[in-house]
Amino acid sequence: MAVRRVATLVGVAVWCLFLVWDYGLAQADPRYAAVMPLIAGLRVSVALVILAAQAVFVSSPRVLSEPGYGERIILWTAAFAYLGLAAIVAIMPPPYDQLYGFTGLALVSAFTFGLYGLSARTATWLAAWQACALSAVMAWSTTQKPTIMPAAVAQQFSVSALLLLSLFIGVGCMVCWLFELISRRSFLISKRWPHKTRRSARMALRCSACMTRWRSPAQRLKSDCKR
Repeated sequence: MAVRRVATLVGVAVWCLFLVWDYGLAQADPRYAAVMPLIAGLRVSVALVILAAQAVFVSSPRVLSEPGYGERIILWTAAFAYLGLAAIVAIMPPPYDQLYGFTGLALVSAFTFGLYGLSARTATWLAAWQACALSAVMAWSTTQKPTIMPAAVAQQFSVSALLLLSLFIGVGCMVCWLFELISRRSFLISKRWPHKTRRSARMALRCSACMTRWRSPAQRLKSDCKR
């Protein structure tokens, strides 16, 4: 649980730092400045929702007493954050959506799947949600926005970006599945062969004690010189 709290705080900090980057782009480009109020509102809204979910996650006793309650909080919060970022990408004028927006979507996917230790079921639901949001924002960006690149290059870029972001989602879901598989395997091993687990712990303690008592030749020479 402590790892999830730290990950949430780090995520909110990084999210707010991107708001500073947005203001810098708005100062440099009038087109970005025209949509800056919407982008800032979405960023602040997502940050407030994440902080509220963090407060519920920390203070609610149901997180510890009810299995799956904490996972549902993370699922809905991560889904809202991805949807908010997808909306920001849809609002961004080109080429900023292609340069920064799609990179942000990949960062959110890697952050969520890699740091929260989601179960395989929760990761599957989140991956499906992200895939739907990604498909919608890609369709909007390619059909409703003007492009500054040749048509063939723009089409190739859209396909490549969609493939890359889909791989981020798929690999992230696979990582969560592998983590759960390893955890279940370790739990079953500790239950079936508890004597082997205790024996491994004793061996580790003996090795640690031996390393503590062992002194290098330089340490022994230094001790002899003091005598």
